[in-house]
Amino acid sequence: MNKGILRREFLGLGWAVGGFCVGQSVEPAIVQPSQAGAPPFPWQYRQLDVARVKARAYTGYFKGGCMYGVFEAVAGSVADALGKPYTEFPFELSTYGGGGVAAWGTLCGTCNGTAMAIALFHQGELRNTLVHDVF
Repeated sequence: MNKGILRREFLGLGWAVGGFCVGQSVEPAIVQPSQAGAPPFPWQYRQLDVARVKARAYTGYFKGGCMYGVFEAVAGSVADALGKPYTEFPFELSTYGGGGVAAWGTLCGTCNGTAMAIALFHQGELRNTLVHDVF
């Protein structure tokens, strides 16, 4: 007899594993920026060539989706201008946003990527104002 897993059982298992992971202490996994050689946060913004960023975003879209295309084009261009350790940033983390967050069609990846880039350079009320303007 072939007993497959039902969708509800699978989702329940996902919630259970997620709940377990959230309940665990993650402090040992956190690496302080000074230990990892990570760039200071927030990053210092640099003026960018709009045409080059547009071309980079277009190319990035085909590599990792709309959120990645926008985020990597902006943040990656600034990282290139600032050099290491900024260029070591894992820009691929933004690939989850393609197609409206993992292809769910819920949140525009270009808006999400833009908001993520803004948050990389600005905090507080200015960040909120800029993200509000985007949305």
